[in-house]
Amino acid sequence: MYVYLIVVAISLSFARLACNTKPYPMLRGTYRLLAVCSFLPFAINSMFRGQVGTDWPIYDSYYYYINHGIRQFSEPLFNLLNRVLYAITPNSALLFAVVGFLTLLFFFLGIYQQSDMIVFSILLFFLTNKYFTSLNQIRQMLAMSAFVFAIKYALKRQVWAYMILMVVATLIHTSSIIYFPVYFLAGRRYHSATMLKGFALYCIGLPIVKILVPLLVRFTRFAWYFDSLYNQNNFYMIGFMTALVIFAVHLCCLNRLERRQNFLKNGEMEKAGFFAVMSMLPCMILLLSAVLPQVLRIAEGFAVVQIFSLPFFVKREKDQKWKWGIVILIIGLYASKLLYDVYKNQWYGVLPYHTVFFKY
Repeated sequence: MYVYLIVVAISLSFARLACNTKPYPMLRGTYRLLAVCSFLPFAINSMFRGQVGTDWPIYDSYYYYINHGIRQFSEPLFNLLNRVLYAITPNSALLFAVVGFLTLLFFFLGIYQQSDMIVFSILLFFLTNKYFTSLNQIRQMLAMSAFVFAIKYALKRQVWAYMILMVVATLIHTSSIIYFPVYFLAGRRYHSATMLKGFALYCIGLPIVKILVPLLVRFTRFAWYFDSLYNQNNFYMIGFMTALVIFAVHLCCLNRLERRQNFLKNGEMEKAGFFAVMSMLPCMILLLSAVLPQVLRIAEGFAVVQIFSLPFFVKREKDQKWKWGIVILIIGLYASKLLYDVYKNQWYGVLPYHTVFFKY
């Protein structure tokens, strides 16, 4: 774990320096250089990993299978990327390096272009397990990074830019179809009280939802999950409780902003409401974890917005005690969950870390 902690420490240090130079136009070049320096530790660590990640053997095998027509993924764009890279070298290390670089690139571009607190967003990127997940579910995380980059287009109501990127993301990993409706959630004003009532009604109707949703899914291409090893029928209690706490934080922060909305900039209440809605979706989805396989991936797909939403609310909190209380709660909660998932659940397969030059 110390390797990852060193990576985070170096990245955050350069990000902090970059933020210090950002207000000065004369230091624009320095700002960009420092931003790149904050990106490189994560990128290099991902690009030069070897046999790290539970999905490594799968993509290592498919690198050969896809090129020789033995097997392939259902997403044509990822298959095309695989074939292009195989034409360069039959060594799968190139695939992991390129995908790792692109994934981190879009995440960091999204953070530097959209975050209200860049350092906090990078820390959340690590603590919310997104970095470790990017070492495993490389197709989904590459697609998710495109969504992270495209959130700004949804908020600015630039429909074509957003939709084109989501089409590209879907051609990389089919799970990205969940992002198309997100565009229509943005640009609206939501109220904390209405959201709370809506979530309560959803919980009341949950027994019916648990019956209807699996039936509907059985008519889709994802029906095979029900008869696979992924269908474990376990309610993910820790994940749900974490999502519930984060949703509560969003609701409280939204409610506090509603009390002084006249002092906010134009469009900020719509943005705050959108962020709160996006924090509610993982809670709703994780309540179905006992009846639907792979819902955790869907929940994580929506929860990634938190790397922007939490800094957004913290930045606008005027009460310093409340602000630091939120920060400590979030960091403590996510750090505890990350350690539990890595050491207790043995998820991700990121320990111990090896480079691609390590001889097995």
